[in-house]
Amino acid sequence: MSRPPTFSARALLPWDHKDALDLAMSAGGSGVYVANWLAAPHGADEDAEVLALCGAERLLGTCYFGARGNLVVLEREPLDAGKVADAIFKSQWGWRIALGRSEVVRALATREVTRPLVEREQVWYGVAAEGATRELVRSDVRSACEADLSALIDAALQLNQSDLAVEPRRVNKSWLESMLRRRIRDKSTKVIGPPGHVVSKLDLGSRGPHGLVLEGVFTAPESRGSGLAAGLVATVIANEGATLPIVCLHVAASNSTARRVYERAGMRELAHCGLLLRG
Repeated sequence: MSRPPTFSARALLPWDHKDALDLAMSAGGSGVYVANWLAAPHGADEDAEVLALCGAERLLGTCYFGARGNLVVLEREPLDAGKVADAIFKSQWGWRIALGRSEVVRALATREVTRPLVEREQVWYGVAAEGATRELVRSDVRSACEADLSALIDAALQLNQSDLAVEPRRVNKSWLESMLRRRIRDKSTKVIGPPGHVVSKLDLGSRGPHGLVLEGVFTAPESRGSGLAAGLVATVIANEGATLPIVCLHVAASNSTARRVYERAGMRELAHCGLLLRG
């Protein structure tokens, strides 16, 4: 068995961008974060950082540290997982939740001082706009408004607890409210239901010329089983993704209910990865 290639780690530099985009474009859903960041105007996401994993002749990987604490690890070929994890910790850049090859995620977990809240396998789903299930596209999907704030806070707390094992008492409510208000202002939360009575919602994550990542899909417990989530996802794919090459999301591999929803909306499985949520 051949040894993984050696690499050095440093901040991504302007002359790395072509290699980084090539890597991101070949990485499927997880590469959308990096590809969109590279395409954004300088300073548009000033809180994000990208660590370059450099081989002797070309870029072998990137570690994207997003502004909201998401770490996304891309590799051109499997590198030494322990050394990738060491480079991430040595960078001292902040992150809360990591997505990457399962071996890299496990290596990160072994270096954590506290036990991770979640460590599991994720599945990436994706589709182009024309692949949305047209009969599910709805006319009542709207952008969230101020009247929805309380319902969105409740939805976020319930979703954090059910999907990520984060109890409501551990959530910074001021930060959560500020983030949701920002999403309302930039129209990046889409909902079904009259103002103040949201029954289903999702968030638009990374958006740019290389694709759209959906996040935070949630339906109120009393409204589940009626096809709302599938309709909401299909509608957003068809509308928001109309000019984009792909709309994608990731979900726990064990969450068969959610996976059926996304497949019903027209999405197809792209790849598997690991997920780690720090304790």
